[in-house]
Amino acid sequence: MPKLILHVGTGKTGTTSIQLALKRNEEALAQLGYHVVESRRTMPRSAKHKLAWDNPDHPGWAEWAAEAARVLPTGRHMILSNEGLWRLDPDHLSHFAEVFKGFEPMVVMYVREQVEWIQSSLLQKQKQVYKRFDLDSDDRVNRWIRRRPLDYLKVCQGMELALGEGCVHARVFQRSSFYDKDLLADFFHAIGIAEPQKLNLEQEETNPSLAAQFAALLMKVKRDEGASSLRNKQVQDLACRLTANGVGSRFFMSRERVAELRERFRVSNELFAKRYLKNGDALPMKDAWLPDNIDSVEVIEAKVMEVLDRLHMITQRGWQGQARVFYSLFPEGWTLEAVPGTDLATARPKGPVGVVNFRLPFRRRYRHKGTIRVDMRTTDGRSLLANVSVNGHPAQTLDVGREEICFPVEWTDPIDEVRMELAFVGDIAAMPAVVGIDVPSVKSTDGDSDDDDDLDDEDDDD
Repeated sequence: MPKLILHVGTGKTGTTSIQLALKRNEEALAQLGYHVVESRRTMPRSAKHKLAWDNPDHPGWAEWAAEAARVLPTGRHMILSNEGLWRLDPDHLSHFAEVFKGFEPMVVMYVREQVEWIQSSLLQKQKQVYKRFDLDSDDRVNRWIRRRPLDYLKVCQGMELALGEGCVHARVFQRSSFYDKDLLADFFHAIGIAEPQKLNLEQEETNPSLAAQFAALLMKVKRDEGASSLRNKQVQDLACRLTANGVGSRFFMSRERVAELRERFRVSNELFAKRYLKNGDALPMKDAWLPDNIDSVEVIEAKVMEVLDRLHMITQRGWQGQARVFYSLFPEGWTLEAVPGTDLATARPKGPVGVVNFRLPFRRRYRHKGTIRVDMRTTDGRSLLANVSVNGHPAQTLDVGREEICFPVEWTDPIDEVRMELAFVGDIAAMPAVVGIDVPSVKSTDGDSDDDDDLDDEDDDD
């Protein structure tokens, strides 16, 4: 009997990476006997995954029923992935058995130990542009926790009640527990693909952690300068980079609070692991609390602001035909002047050499080896003559603002920066300001550029 494979995402467990991998490998999976259901198209996602699945008359169900009827005679397994499934009660889940009649349900879900999941999810919330969440408010945090189905045993029991005994395959979200130490390889192997390495396992998204000490700073900047301000984007970008470099703590709860929550789920987790966990004997627990000797919020904020005062951004631009963005930073040799009524600035040369650094947003680990074309725009389109060198490559004399800057570069990580130096030719006082930078195109030596996402160095982070 063909299977209906439901990938149940729970947030901060690689859900987006798996969804993108399913889409990217759709043709290859079809050849292996799998049919990918486009859950984001057929069912609306809004209000943080409050789906219309509680309405049996919603047209999405009819679309799925028709799709299931077409696929069933082929014998292919159907795969559906969505982050809202783990919140559905048995009544709503049972509708899957009716709509996908003839398929054997199989639920694949990745889980993290509750206190780690709670803290990672709440810190992730601070990166959302218009969200401000006070992590110091115990009442607010407790209300958030109470609204989540954190008892994994009850969640799995509800799924079995709706879809049949033995349908749940829970897996620890931890690199060392994955098949071939890879999340995507682990998922495809779990659903029955013997050699997942033959699929495209390159991941297109990264969801970096954020240190607890940065949460208060981000709230302050959003409140004082606006959620969409350039300053907020800079702070958030730098906060994630510094977290990746080991600055700050990845947890904000006290040791006592962690012990209290773990005791609440102790018996339930033991039964859950014994009955449902497929790649481990228990949910791993580590020191998921704020260390006593960690830097204070004030110390962390001072470090961030000291860096921001040296790195300025006048604009950010992607390149044509791509949904990518570069951050252009002006760390040395420029005088920045704010543009009234905007969050942008102009950069005017103040010395013989000006330095511009390019980097990608923290959300993408990007692999690129090839050429990048850069167009720097100047006030009134006037000439800015300079000897331009990039990452130590020999300088070329260019009329910046009228001529594109083309340079070879190899990127492997968003933490990387490309350093471009402009040695100005002529009277610096008479030179125009730079008002923006565009990256019209990126050409890879191997064709289109591709992205690379992986888990962070921590075993259980995505």
